[in-house]
Amino acid sequence: MSAGPPRVAVVGGGITGLAAAYYLEQQARAAGREVEIHLLEEAPVLGGKVQTEQVGELTIEAGPDSYLARKVAATRLAQAVGLGDALVESTPGRLKTYVYHRGRLHPLPEGMVLVAPTRLGPFLASPLISPLGKLRMALDLVLPPRREEGDESIGAFLRRRLGDEAVEVLAGPLLSGIYAGNPDELSLLATFPMFRDLERRHGSLVRGLLRQARGARAPGARGQVRPHGVPAAPGQGQSPGAQATPAQARPSGAPERRDTPGSRSAFVSLRGGLGSLVRAVAGALQVTRVRTGTPVRRLERRPGGLGSPGRYRLVLGDGTTLQADAVILAVPAYAAASLVEPISPGAAGELAAIPYVSTAVVALAYPRGQVPPLEGSGFVVSHRERRSITACTWVSSKWPHMVAGDWALFRCFVGRSGDEELALAPEPEILAAVRRDLAEMMDLRAEPALVRVYRWPRAMPQYRVGHLDRLARIEAALAAEPGIILAGAAYRGVGVPDCISQGEQAARRAGALLGL
Repeated sequence: MSAGPPRVAVVGGGITGLAAAYYLEQQARAAGREVEIHLLEEAPVLGGKVQTEQVGELTIEAGPDSYLARKVAATRLAQAVGLGDALVESTPGRLKTYVYHRGRLHPLPEGMVLVAPTRLGPFLASPLISPLGKLRMALDLVLPPRREEGDESIGAFLRRRLGDEAVEVLAGPLLSGIYAGNPDELSLLATFPMFRDLERRHGSLVRGLLRQARGARAPGARGQVRPHGVPAAPGQGQSPGAQATPAQARPSGAPERRDTPGSRSAFVSLRGGLGSLVRAVAGALQVTRVRTGTPVRRLERRPGGLGSPGRYRLVLGDGTTLQADAVILAVPAYAAASLVEPISPGAAGELAAIPYVSTAVVALAYPRGQVPPLEGSGFVVSHRERRSITACTWVSSKWPHMVAGDWALFRCFVGRSGDEELALAPEPEILAAVRRDLAEMMDLRAEPALVRVYRWPRAMPQYRVGHLDRLARIEAALAAEPGIILAGAAYRGVGVPDCISQGEQAARRAGALLGL
């Protein structure tokens, strides 16, 4: 290492990079050691896709609006930076989610986990699935489990267990609300690995979920199977950087999650929006040198063996250079690919192969008297409907603290795998399509008093079949370069808590390398 304090460069000032810098500072402080940290962000502001805009009486999220309460990394970080009193749960008892199907909004049956019921009564009474579709889903109780090893798509798994209708009407729109993805392309093992485990242990996905639900309802049980389906808040995942998964279903290699003690709601936000977490973490950094508007153009390995002082050189956008003993790359996979290519072409090729989807968020505010009654958190849209909107959150119902005064606030989402054209279109075209859909789907024809369009090109990484094998190949290719550390939504979880956890793990790896 260098004669002075070891130096770490954190490339990327989103929530992952901020968490990495924060936890590396904490680790150095606990060890009584000095460390020099440089956080470099290309954009003019920190936060990445976690951005909150205050417009008069409205608090508008440009990206994710919440996170799962049971993923404790975000709550723990919020408490550590002084935001414990600002944590807010979504409105209890009003989290009914709808699915737009056959030209109308249908409430998602109570007790649904993604596409499988954990309460049979509400499911059998629901008109969402046809009688034949329900009979096909019942075959899950007698079909033998798949014994072959290896990954498969979540769509293939659910079609095999529950049938095509369940996937088209339920899984497709719900997964679009999480990953902006196609269920027939998304990896089962990287998204819902517990589904395979339930199939093998219980011989049936539905039977396994029912037993899990009964165990969660037992006195003293800590686990929970969250009702109302995966996105109890529509658009939770399609907002860039959010993720919702059933309890117990976590990507392989991801940190264990536990229910937040005392939590009554599946979702948590902050009184000032999630952007307040970005500001608080940035404000809590004591020794990190933060530089926005500073792109990293090139990453080079300097002469010398492993452990040589200043092993890496970063060439910045203004032509200056920065030497570092370790580099945490908290940027999208395609950006990481271009940086590591001179050092590890094999890793770069695998990183560049992780696909991304472009999305957009459209926020619209109306005087409350001009909108129909809102009893729920919003809706997702069946793929069969051929609509521009993939999901819509009724913010003023789900998060009343985001709206002061007599306003109704909506966030609508466009863009998903295979259907990104509108998300990249000019703003007037996006807005016209969204308003047309709202008029036909909700009979909402009033002129909005306020509109915001937030576009997120190449925003959502897609965990395609074989994703975990790809990560293993990336790790193997970088094994000779332990000072290059990858973290972020492209790898092991797209939600805010997942990104925070990966930032913390990256800090630990950097600290161990530097002997902290």
